[in-house]
Amino acid sequence: MIAALALAVTAPAVIVPIALTRDRTESVDVVTVARELATSAAALRRNDPDLARRLSLTSFLLAENAHTRTAETTSAVLVSLSSTPVKTIKVPQPGSNPFVNSVAFSPAGALLAFTADRHAWLVKVTDPHNPMIVGDAEHPDSWLSNAVFSPDGKKLAVLRDDGTHRYLGQLWDVTDPAYPKRIGVLEPGATEAADRGYDGLHFSPDGLTIAADVREGALSLPRLWDVHDATQPKQMPDSVPLYNQLSTAFSPKEPLLALYTAQAETRFVDITDPRAPQNQAAIPGTTETMAFSPDGHTFAVGTTAGPVQIWDISKIQKPALKATLNRPGRAYGMAFSQDGHTLAVGTHDQGNPAAFVATLWDVTTPDQPSALVSYTDGSQWGDVALSADGDILATLSHYGEGAEVVLRDISPTRLAAKACEDGGNRLSEADWQSYIPQLSYRALCLDPPK
Repeated sequence: MIAALALAVTAPAVIVPIALTRDRTESVDVVTVARELATSAAALRRNDPDLARRLSLTSFLLAENAHTRTAETTSAVLVSLSSTPVKTIKVPQPGSNPFVNSVAFSPAGALLAFTADRHAWLVKVTDPHNPMIVGDAEHPDSWLSNAVFSPDGKKLAVLRDDGTHRYLGQLWDVTDPAYPKRIGVLEPGATEAADRGYDGLHFSPDGLTIAADVREGALSLPRLWDVHDATQPKQMPDSVPLYNQLSTAFSPKEPLLALYTAQAETRFVDITDPRAPQNQAAIPGTTETMAFSPDGHTFAVGTTAGPVQIWDISKIQKPALKATLNRPGRAYGMAFSQDGHTLAVGTHDQGNPAAFVATLWDVTTPDQPSALVSYTDGSQWGDVALSADGDILATLSHYGEGAEVVLRDISPTRLAAKACEDGGNRLSEADWQSYIPQLSYRALCLDPPK
């Protein structure tokens, strides 16, 4: 997790604690020095990227050895060391609809699912450098999309086109991802089937209820399904208020639905008793995408106007706007890390609509967010996903024969350890004296004993 990881090194190179002489460090704030070094690295990155990389690594290690991780030092190491994808996963069988249209990580471990054409591919990503496709939840005659895992990671829900561009829900048992089993169907009713069926699926925090986004002509509402027995899903009686809802999200901590409505507001509804839902509050504005933090206290909204808003909903009846993330382009996808400290936002570049930009934000302090790093891929899809440990970012890229899932290692600790293996990334004593004269020199990366 980017903003709150203990230092743990398993790479061959060793990151060692800094030893500073007393006479030169009595009054030195090492964390301040690390931040200033990160600023110097940013200023040099365009004209001298090699020196910037060495300064970035040193700034990060200085902060780590002071048992502090800052947005500035984390950003420095991510920008310098994670710009290149570690792996791209090509669609194995492109088919007639070859683009990748959704990607999701299991909350229970290093398993990723992505949908393309008639397939929901299951990928082990224990090592992001060597992902392995281990299973295929295939439907032979239907286009699959909108993959989402249950909270325990044992089930996968996808949308399936019935052949007429109307979508139903399908449940798979992925306890053994090498042999996924189709176990249940969420069948739209007669009215729904006459229109578009379902547009999205969302698991409740206990995994026993699914909210299915429905389109019924000009009106819309979520259908709730009881999936205690996933082999026989049961649709609950219509009970959630009709708001001409356009999109839905479930809180990960409580039976709380967020519903974006055609009244240009996002409304929170408590469905502890689905037969008697309780309105809690509403926040104004048009919404493209939304996400709850894992603790359920923070809510991110990607507005159609572009900015992403961060709301404190710890007191659900009185939501409070904490910050606005001003970045060009409209947000189409968002994901929090499991510790809630990092928010990934997928946007389209306004200057180049075909370019997709994924930005990582440090939201440890929600009212003081900080952009860490941005990545650009050639895609028209805005889906983003973070692994359960927050160390891998997955995005979608390209159409046609080039359709793929892009993986990036975004673990600062792992990136720093890997960089330490290359002596060219280590700051020389001369450069140390030039940029950090207030601290005595000490190599922060050491080769392992032979």
